[in-house]
Amino acid sequence: MARRTSSSPRLTPVRLPPLEDGDRAELVEESSHDARRYGDLDVSGLDLTDMRFGECAFDGVRSDALRLRGSRITDSTIERLEAPVLDAPSSFWRDVEIVSSRSGSTDLYDAELRSVSIGQSKFGYLNLRGAKVSDVVVRDTVLEELDLGGAEVTRLALPGCRIGVLDVSRARLVDVDLRGAEFSTITGVESLKGAIVSEDQLAEFAPLFAAALGVRVE
Repeated sequence: MARRTSSSPRLTPVRLPPLEDGDRAELVEESSHDARRYGDLDVSGLDLTDMRFGECAFDGVRSDALRLRGSRITDSTIERLEAPVLDAPSSFWRDVEIVSSRSGSTDLYDAELRSVSIGQSKFGYLNLRGAKVSDVVVRDTVLEELDLGGAEVTRLALPGCRIGVLDVSRARLVDVDLRGAEFSTITGVESLKGAIVSEDQLAEFAPLFAAALGVRVE
């Protein structure tokens, strides 16, 4: 039987049109925003639930608790985001590039991510439980915990990432490339079907696989 060939994430580069500067006031007054640039803006205290952002650039946006529940972000770039808490369950992200950003607790459970690139960032807890994730690359990023429990994940790559805990319990994985990433521990190894690992990682994970299968090594 021929070996199945794995598929890499398919990312669509973000190309922004000419942008106009946006401000905090319009975020309160309007629910849909297109072709706007939000730079060095503190949005603490604002509730951006169910907002729509298309072809926008966010650079230096900060918030003590960024609320994006149910919001839709497409064809946009995000740089230097600072948000100790990012609350965005059931949100939608398509063709989005995120770089040099930090968040302590990021809730994206039941969200949908398509063609999303994340680089040179740091997350405490990234919660993608029950999310639909396709064509996503997370590169050179530190994640204390990446929770994919119950998620549907297709074509995810994590090159150069350092991850404390990876939880894939009850996840459905297709072409999830773990090569080039470092992990302290993995929870739910019985759900790793569909993941791709290197030979070195296979040896490293062997005790976890043995424990999941109830195999004793003596």
